[in-house]
Amino acid sequence: MSKNNVGNGKIVCDSCVFGFPVSAIRIQTSNLRIDNTALEATYFRCPNKDCNKVYVIQVLDNRCIKLREEFAKQKDRVQNNGRSNSTKESSAQYISMLVKRKRYLDRFKMLLDRYGEKVSRRIALAGKEEAENYEM
Repeated sequence: MSKNNVGNGKIVCDSCVFGFPVSAIRIQTSNLRIDNTALEATYFRCPNKDCNKVYVIQVLDNRCIKLREEFAKQKDRVQNNGRSNSTKESSAQYISMLVKRKRYLDRFKMLLDRYGEKVSRRIALAGKEEAENYEM
């Protein structure tokens, strides 16, 4: 699904050119192991029962989940520190938040680039029987 295939509240599948509303998406999460790495994949499928193409939204490993949690905690600290009068402390916390955000996003992108296609294929193969019984 490319950016060009989203418009008017509808998504168009790259594979079968089936148009469907965003509300038809059923987001799912699967835990799987690829290349001896435990992963949590979030994805949706094209709702066309003859297609069922898998679109991977995110792939996370334990390290990425931890980085996301650290970023969220630091973001909360920055937001709560807005009441503080210490500009120096606020600036240091804000910079720390940006660094943690970058680490998290870099890891997030690396995992999606490294495992996105493998995850998509694995889920598509594992869900073939389930896909055949899926009704729109």
